[in-house]
Amino acid sequence: MANTVQDVTDRVMDILVEDGTGQWLTTELVDWYNSGQLAIATAKFDANATLGTVALVQGIKQTLTIPSIAIGRVTRNMGSTGLVPGAAITLTDFDILTLSDPTWTTTTSTPTVKHYMLDPLDPLTFWVYPGNSGGGYVEVEYSKPPTTIVYDAGPGTWATMEIEIKPGYFDTLVNYVLWRAFSKDTGSVGNLTRAEGYEASYYAAVGLKIGGRRGKSK
Repeated sequence: MANTVQDVTDRVMDILVEDGTGQWLTTELVDWYNSGQLAIATAKFDANATLGTVALVQGIKQTLTIPSIAIGRVTRNMGSTGLVPGAAITLTDFDILTLSDPTWTTTTSTPTVKHYMLDPLDPLTFWVYPGNSGGGYVEVEYSKPPTTIVYDAGPGTWATMEIEIKPGYFDTLVNYVLWRAFSKDTGSVGNLTRAEGYEASYYAAVGLKIGGRRGKSK
């Protein structure tokens, strides 16, 4: 059985020793749950990766217009309707392609893509070769932003909503919420140390270094 939002808040409340009506409100925990899912999906591409079919515009520069965080790879052509799997597309390097063919940006456009390049400055942009005629579709692997859960008082529908990121990140999500919860009141004895501990556990799990100045969660 898949884990739910309430599985996360219950685990957190067990550690906080709270019933959701005192120092830490359930609505706050749900807000931090939302922030945690997005943070994890942003830091770890595999946490919420999916496949989708994307219509190409005319030219060499393409940008995802569907809700997404980052492109992982462009896998294959999908014909003129987006329904017919076609030839695979290979990743290449912008500079290498330019060295081998300095005029590649002005070559005749076609509906079929041979190679693609990711944009190091924009995770939602990719470049295609040859330039597209504007009638093609490709399949793209991308990470999508998790659905934002809206808290409603009582049991509500929020409680039974399934966690969107992969099950392997459940503990990471719990650590994120605990970090934010204990950071809410670092003036209380021991809370700063607890917040720092859960923060470190979260960052270690997603492979990032702790940066910035710690402060109260809002």
